[in-house]
Amino acid sequence: MRKGVLVFGIAALASVLANAAILAPVNAMDITSADGATKTLSGTIEGGIYVKSDANITITLDNATINAEAGKDTIYVEKGAKLTLTGKGTINNVAGYAGVFNNGETTIDGDITINHTGSYYAVLNHGEMIINKATIKADENTNSVVVNGYYDYGKTSNHRVGYVKDVAYANPKMTLGSDVVVDAPDAKNVTIKNDDGGIMTINGGTYIASAAGAFQNAHKATVNGGTFTQTNVKKPLLYNVYYAGGNDEGILEINDGLFNYAEDTFVEAMDGGKITIKGGAFSFAPEEEYIADGVEFEKNDNNLWAVKTPIELPADSEEEEEKEEKNPATADNLFTFVAIFAGALVTLGATLVASKRA
Repeated sequence: MRKGVLVFGIAALASVLANAAILAPVNAMDITSADGATKTLSGTIEGGIYVKSDANITITLDNATINAEAGKDTIYVEKGAKLTLTGKGTINNVAGYAGVFNNGETTIDGDITINHTGSYYAVLNHGEMIINKATIKADENTNSVVVNGYYDYGKTSNHRVGYVKDVAYANPKMTLGSDVVVDAPDAKNVTIKNDDGGIMTINGGTYIASAAGAFQNAHKATVNGGTFTQTNVKKPLLYNVYYAGGNDEGILEINDGLFNYAEDTFVEAMDGGKITIKGGAFSFAPEEEYIADGVEFEKNDNNLWAVKTPIELPADSEEEEEKEEKNPATADNLFTFVAIFAGALVTLGATLVASKRA
């Protein structure tokens, strides 16, 4: 077992540390409380958007394109600010900086495309973030694509890397909805990354990976839905990270979702974390050690391993039920019970149940 799971390479780390001096980027369009509760943008916005801590605003993109200023994140949201981004438009980054960097409360819900090129992340959340609808694309030079949490929690001198109390949240929270598409198969690191201190809920969406995993969890995450695809036979679909100290607990619960992967290695996990699989559909039988107590998997008609459907015993007729209620101890009732029970055993024996890997 490797000590580190999918950590940055030297080039990626250098890119992150190069941002150490950037604590408060000032972009071309500053949004403050004076801008009111709503704003509509159209055309091309050069230099990005900076949302100040006193702002509470909904920005609607009317076929707008937002381009970043060199050396700045395209959209940057301060702690204390509230931003809802909706409408239709495109967000373009510059290499080494995010398309969206949130330290406040941000919701993205629209026909919005985030195009990421070069190193760093397409979306980075150190606050509270909900992405209900968006398409996020990233090239092969991108590190992890959508990131919630900190690369190095204890690095308090740099809020782009670690937790700084007055700048961001101690436990960033991100929720991903059913209309999220992250199409970045060639990104260097994972498609979705819940990093140090992060709390993530995935309720749906589509997440595609090849060069690395589709999802990595380092702290606390819940998957309630979504389609996760890993096409590289040499890489697992999921990484689960654990380090003692409280910010990398490696707690992951899977309740549902579709998990497509090319070999039978679903997860690479570090000792100490906890993965609980309660549902979902998998290309191969999930490992026994992660399956919740009382849950069994079987191969379904779509050649996927899913939670076994309980067998329903034949319902007695109303007349028979009435007789049983009047005289439940008769020999006839005993015969009926034995016949039904025997039939159930035969059916159960024919059912293909997942053998759980050691």
